[in-house]
This record gives sequence, structure tokens and C-alpha cells, in this order.
Amino acid sequence: MLRYYGLILCAFIWCLADPYAVSAQYLNFFGRNKVQYSEFEWKVMQTEHIDLYYFPEERELAERAAASAERSYRSLESQFSLSIHRRTPLILYSTHQFFEETNTIPNFLPESVGAFTEFLKGRVVMPNLGSYHEFDKVLRHELIHVFTLEKIKSVLKNHRKPLRVGPPLWFMEGLAEHWSEGWSSEADLFIRDAVLSGYLVPMTDIRRISGSFLMYKEGQSFLKFIEEKYGDDSIELIFENWWRGKSFEEIIALTFGVHLKKLSDEWVYSLRKQYYPFMKEADSPAVITTVLTRRGLNIKPVAVPDEHDPTRDAGMVFLSTRHGYEDICWAPLEGTEKQVELLVRGGRSVDFESFHFLRTKMDVNKKQKLAFVSQSRSRDVLNIWNLKTRKQDQRFVFDEIIGMSSPAWSPDGSRIVFSGLNVAGYSDLYVVNTENGALEKLTNDIYEDNEPTWSPDGKVIVFSSDRADGGETQGWHNLFSYHVETGGIEWLTQGAHNDRSPSWSPDGRWVAFVSDRGPGLDIYLLDTARQTYQVTNMTTGVLDLNWTPDSRSLLMTCFEHFQFQVHKLVLPDSLTPVETPEKIDKSLAFWDPIRIKESQVKTTAPYKNQYSLDLAQGGFIALPQSSDIAFGGGALFRFSDMLGNHHYNFLVSNSTETTSNFFKSFNIFASRMSLARRLNYGFGVFHLNGRFFNDRNGLFDERRIGAVFLYEYPFSQYSRLEGNFGLLYSIRDRPFLRDPDGKAELVTNYVSYVKDTLMWGPTGPIDGEGYQFSVNHLTDIRRGASYSTTLLGDYRRYFRLSNRVAYATRALSISSFGRQPQIIRFGGSWDFRGYPFRSLKGDRMFLVNQELRFPLLDVINLGFPFGVMSFSRIYGALFMDVGNVWFDDNFGTVLGSFGAGIRMGLGGPLVLRFDFARQVTDNLTNLQPGLKFTFWFGPDF
Repeated sequence: MLRYYGLILCAFIWCLADPYAVSAQYLNFFGRNKVQYSEFEWKVMQTEHIDLYYFPEERELAERAAASAERSYRSLESQFSLSIHRRTPLILYSTHQFFEETNTIPNFLPESVGAFTEFLKGRVVMPNLGSYHEFDKVLRHELIHVFTLEKIKSVLKNHRKPLRVGPPLWFMEGLAEHWSEGWSSEADLFIRDAVLSGYLVPMTDIRRISGSFLMYKEGQSFLKFIEEKYGDDSIELIFENWWRGKSFEEIIALTFGVHLKKLSDEWVYSLRKQYYPFMKEADSPAVITTVLTRRGLNIKPVAVPDEHDPTRDAGMVFLSTRHGYEDICWAPLEGTEKQVELLVRGGRSVDFESFHFLRTKMDVNKKQKLAFVSQSRSRDVLNIWNLKTRKQDQRFVFDEIIGMSSPAWSPDGSRIVFSGLNVAGYSDLYVVNTENGALEKLTNDIYEDNEPTWSPDGKVIVFSSDRADGGETQGWHNLFSYHVETGGIEWLTQGAHNDRSPSWSPDGRWVAFVSDRGPGLDIYLLDTARQTYQVTNMTTGVLDLNWTPDSRSLLMTCFEHFQFQVHKLVLPDSLTPVETPEKIDKSLAFWDPIRIKESQVKTTAPYKNQYSLDLAQGGFIALPQSSDIAFGGGALFRFSDMLGNHHYNFLVSNSTETTSNFFKSFNIFASRMSLARRLNYGFGVFHLNGRFFNDRNGLFDERRIGAVFLYEYPFSQYSRLEGNFGLLYSIRDRPFLRDPDGKAELVTNYVSYVKDTLMWGPTGPIDGEGYQFSVNHLTDIRRGASYSTTLLGDYRRYFRLSNRVAYATRALSISSFGRQPQIIRFGGSWDFRGYPFRSLKGDRMFLVNQELRFPLLDVINLGFPFGVMSFSRIYGALFMDVGNVWFDDNFGTVLGSFGAGIRMGLGGPLVLRFDFARQVTDNLTNLQPGLKFTFWFGPDF
């Protein structure tokens, strides 16, 4: 969390400067940690257009990235009719695990984020996932963002017009998808389902799904439609007319002579004409299969063999979000949702931070031992889970492997084959002996080798790989066989299509796989004679395959109605071959990747910190805390280096009320934050002079000079130790800390332990656990006197009663003691509902909150003369609070309140809250008359 404190270091300084502001410790900064587990020696490679930042272990990947970037640059210059004169920084990470540690942005990066373009410094930041084609496509996608903004800027500059409208998000992402990969089977799957299931969103209403994957694909489909209707240069015409319109809708109308709504209606109609006839030839997954799950998102199923009869099943294991997190669950194949059992909790502990939900399969052997991959800190772990004891038997971590996926047991249960991604960014097959932990590397090349499956006799491993012809340029994946004894690799399928998710049947007759060689993603079988059979022709598609133990049925993930669910398909008694045996051209060689030529590299040098301005903001500057201070006529500046590891923050203001005190009344903050290593730290100095207020002294004038040091050590993404140490010299216009001259020289020490496994909903946390325990000590070094010690304990627990209903509870206690304890103030919407804001005070307090959170209304549409205004979900709350605040040992009586509230999320942490409550006093025996109403902005506790 320290990475968020750079701009608010002044708040810590203010808290340090006011030794009686308990808000200094009552800020309660929960939140997970972005941990720098890895330390790299960064280098910079300069090519014609790119400054590429990489570390030595990924040098070959960097050479490929540089060649790919320059190739895309030349192509996009032609496509946009634009030359960019500034250089583009490209920061490269060889794995997604390393990418998640980046400091270029403070946000956490989920696995669904494949790269991003950051606009403060124009940086493109991206990981490698093992596939060269996917890497090339994502890099081009991000460079299109760079060119899009530069094109708009260039057009406006040429016409001497200011920016009146920015590009909508759907246009930005849709164009990047359209011009980076073209139309794919994945895009077709989502749009086809949206049309056939009736949830396709018109472009006039696309803000309703802003930021979603569906928005990306709808934007891509709409721009594809425009190019097909108006020609290849139609999108460039949109850019050329950017200076003419006051809105994006007006730009579209000026370019094509029709309104966006008309274009959207034509686009929707064209899609219906394209996909509706498909219903005549294809089958819905729900019609030809048995749907085994319905609640949440459920994928990657694998059957569990019966311990006594391996041809019978004992249920299945699958990945699920039914509990809000990514979990591993068990269920019977012939059962109900009520019989689903939670096996392994994900997203709550260091051992199981992530299950790589969409990237890796699981497998179960005859002894009912489940092999699966989880992320733990900076790398992946191969876990062996005993389904009989419901406990973990083994875990394997390998120094040379960062990422792992799709483990598969050998028939005798002694070895596991899996796909591994090393620090250089190469994806290869490995085998681990589970008895002694010995690791063997099977493949060693630049191709993506994934989803291995073992033959029942243990002699052959079938896997999917992009080493196929067209793998580099088109990303085609075919099936290959690896012979365990010889190490030889042979083609099993070949062609301009994607063959994935192979699964060898237990009886050895078939290799089942998913292919897009037809109109959709369907199931195919390959027999020992290499004869191919098409099993399904679905309206949507299949993503994962695994056989049941009797070799008669397949478990799979099907996508339909915008849901991923587990299905079971019973194979028909007879199958008709769809073609002659697979035609294999053995003369085809595996492809070699392009790399940047030495002549194209201008320089390669070690990385050096070079700082540039991120933020310059002037105007009125205020620091809201438990005490009041406001600085007028100030300016805030922030600088950082290219990797975002080091930050400088400066704030200058003046609080003078007369010209004679102008120079004396300057207020200055200067700080430096270092985030490069696991231990994050920052330090700053300050000078404050002005009028202050606190509960003990009221309004007073004071001059404060001091320094502060902050630190944070994360143990994992869930827990950390944090604190600060400060020095303060203060001169007041009245006695201060028993000094008649109002002078004090103070030292503050603050330390806190924080843990956070919370899951957030639209208005606040809805699941998980969070707690904070902190100590703050104030000492006057001038007299060697200890003035106060403050202890804080804050525990929060959230229970998800259903997908949309949660029960929240919090227990908070603060105690300050010593010569002059800190004053604690509370009351109001954030803590004790029903009591006026900060109306209760003392030096000790406790508070217990309980709240039931539930949805009230999904959508509200209000009609106005100028149009319809829509509001997103409105949530309700029923709450009860119990607590008290007192001085010394004068406890008084317990207070309480109960009531209800309404919440509406306005985006991010901005939540509109309206509460009405009744007070209960005198040890909860006296119900006070009347309701207390409170409006507030901010998330639920």
C-alpha cells in the first residue's frame, strides 16, 4: 500500500505534526500488497522507434519483441498515415508473475490483463505468456493505442482545434482488437452467442458493459462491419473528421452521413442474418449434453476414478467461482447443486493465491490424488491433493520454472507431465517424479507446448503446440506426439486451424480434442489410425475436455448464454469419419522466430533512473484530517522514473494572511518514495506555518518543522508490517505539552500489522477477512518524557450468504493512555451510525458494527426532457451498532443504534450512502425518539 502514499505523504506528515489527531492511526489503510519478490538488473535496448526495457535473462525474448515492435510500427505508420516522432517505451516481463510486480502503475494486475498502455509517460508494459503469436498480437494491440491517440492529436493540431471529445473505450479497444488480430474463432464464439442468446448490446447503449470482454468484442465486430460497408479507409476517415465533431456520435454522422443508432441497427441486423441460419444446422450445448453445474462460473472438469473400480467414477473436480473466489470443488456426476463440496479455497492464502483460472487444467489419478497448479508468491507450485483425506500430500517448486499449467498423471501414478514457463519466457514440457522430486525437461525450444496428456500405456504424450506451420504468423496450434523413450516428436494433426485440449481415453482408443476447423469450437476424435471424427456441431463452443473413466463420456466446459458451465456428453454408439486420415506433410519444418538485427539496434545500456514529471497541479490545496488546516495558492509536483520504482513529491503553498508574513508562511513538503525492492520505504521533510485546530486547544497558530520516515514490508499480497518514525519541532502561540513557551521537540513511532483477504462488491467488502493491530508512541525528547501510547485493534469479517447478499461485522477498539492521551472522536456514517459526526469523544473506545447488505433495485431509468438517465444497482442495508467512548476509567454506559440504509455505487470508491437510525442509550435500555438521517460519500466498512 505504500505505493499509494506518495501523493498523500503530506497526510502522514500532518498526522505526525498533530500528536493528538488519532486519525493518524485511525486511517485504517487496508488493501492488498503488490510485492516486489524479484530484483532485476534492467537494461535498455534502443531501436529506431522503441526504447525496450528488459532484464538479461530474457535477452532472446527482448530481441524478438524488438523485431515485432518495429514490424508493427512500420505497418501501423502506413495504416494510420502517421509518423510518430517521439520514442515509445516498451517494458517487457518474461512471465505474468513478474508483470504483476510492475510499479509503472499502482493497480493490481489480474491474470485477465495481458498488457496495458500507460499514458503519463506513453509506456507499453506487457508480459510474455509463452506463445509468440499471442505476444505479437498483444504488442500490436497496445501500439495501436499509442497510434490512435497520436493520430487524434495530430489531426487536431493540423486544424488548430482543441480536444473536445476523447475516443470512447469501446472504440479504443475494439479498434486495437480489429487491427491486431482480425476476426478469430474466439471473437466469433462470443458474438455468435450474444446474438443467439439475445444479450447483444447496441452501440448506443454500450456504456452499460464498459470495460468488459464483451465490450471489446462488440467494438471489434462493429468496426469490422463499418470497414465491410464503407471500405478499408473508413476508420481512417473517422480520425480525419475528429476535429469537426463535438461528440463521437457527431463525428460518425459527419463521416458516414448516418447517425450512430442507424449504423448500430444495421450492424445488429447483419449479425442476425449471419447467425440465425446457424441454428438450423447446429445444436445448443444444453440440448445435446447434460448440464452439471449452474451456479457461478465453472470450468476445467476432471473425473475422479472410483478407488475400487477404476472404470467407474466417484464424482468430478472442477474450478468454480460459486463462492465468490476461485475455488476447487467436487461434485457427483449425477447430482444436484446442493451436493457441491468446496475442496480447496483460492484467493485467501499464500499457498493458493491463484489457480490460473482460464489457463490450466487439472488431473486425478487412480489413487484419487488431484494434481493442480497454484500461484504462491512469485511463482507457481505443483500441488498434490489427496481427495480421500481432503488434505495436501505434496507440493513441488522448481527454481528454474516460474509458471506451470495443465499437469497430467502418468498411468502408473508415479510421474506428472506439465507445461512450464521459465525465466527466459520459454514454454516447454517437463516431467516430475513424484516419489523423489526429480525433474526432467522434455522439450527445449521457443514454441508453446501445452496441455499434455499421457497414453494409457505410458509410452506417448500428446500435446498441443504452435510449432505447426503458421504458428508464428497465425497462431495455429496442432497436436503432436512425444515418444517418451526416444524423445522424438511427430505431427498428429496438421492444418490452418487450432487443435487444443487433447485428452487420451482410458481405453486407449481415442484422443479427443477441441478444434475450430469448422464454424465453431467443436469436439473431434482421433483414432490410432489417425482417422478424424467430428462429434459435435454446436451453436457456441467447447473449451476443455476430459474423459470419464469408462471411456464412454466426455466432461467439458461449454459456453452458452454468456456462461461457462460444466457439461457431460455421452458419445454416440457409432461415429462417421469426417475426412480421410489426417494428411501429414513431413517435409514441413518447424518455424524460426524473427529477431532484431544487430544493425537495427542503436544502443544497449544498463538502465539508469531518469525522472520526468507525472503531475503538476496548482490551485487551492487542503489537507483534511481530524484537525483543520488549509493552504491556499499551492502547487503539487510529482516525478518518477521510467520503471516507477522511485517517486519524488513536492508540495508548496502559502497560508499568509498579511504581506509581512509572506515568506515565513510558506508551507513545503518534499518526499521520496522507493518501491524497487520488497521493503518499500519513503522519507520526507516539511515546514508548516499557519492556523491549526484540535480538540484540546481549539484554534491556535503554530510553526512546525520536521521529518518523517515510512516503511512497509509485505509478507505476501495479504499481510504486511508497516510503520513510520517522525521528528517534529513545534512552536505554538500558547503553552504546549506543559511548556509555557509553547515549544516542543517530539518523536513519534508508529507500527502496524495488517492482513486483508477481502473481496469487494460495488459498495464495499462482501467476503473475506481483514484486521489491523497498531501501536503509536509519542515522546518529548526535550524533556525525556513519554506523553502517550495509543493501541488500535480493528477486525472485520464478511460472510457471503448468497451471490448478492452479505453479512458484515466489525469490532474496533482504540485505547490511549499516558500523561496526555490522544483524544478519540467518532460518530457518523463511517463508524457509529445514528450519532452526529465526531460527536462522541474520549481516550478509549470500543465499537461493534453488524450489517446485512443486499440489492434493492438493479436499474433505475429516470426520464427527462433531454433524455433518459440510468442508475446502476441500488443496494440496501440493515444495521446495528453497539459501542462507547470514555475518558480514563469513567466508562459510562453502553450506547447503541439500529436502522437501515441505501447505497449506490458511483464508480470506484465513490459510494453515495443514506442512513436513517434510532439511538439506544443507557446500556441499551432506553430507545430514543426520532430518526437520525445521514448522507455520506464513501464505501461501506
